[in-house]
Amino acid sequence: MDFYVIGSQKLLNKARPNSVYLHIDHWNDYSFFTLFRAVLSDNSARRHDLGMVKIGFKGQDVSIKTRETLEIESN
Repeated sequence: MDFYVIGSQKLLNKARPNSVYLHIDHWNDYSFFTLFRAVLSDNSARRHDLGMVKIGFKGQDVSIKTRETLEIESN
């Protein structure tokens, strides 16, 4: 399964099968930016909205947004 971080306003016209798309949400949670809307694309490329998820990591501080870490690791 592949994961993609995408802009909050980006439309999923063609989702890749067996993928999860994390739409960036700019919600500021006590100076942490950890919220995403997750959309699953199954093996037939049908989309399923998984809802809002918060993703953080050990040692995270307010100077690092989760999306920046995910984007760096996904390249």
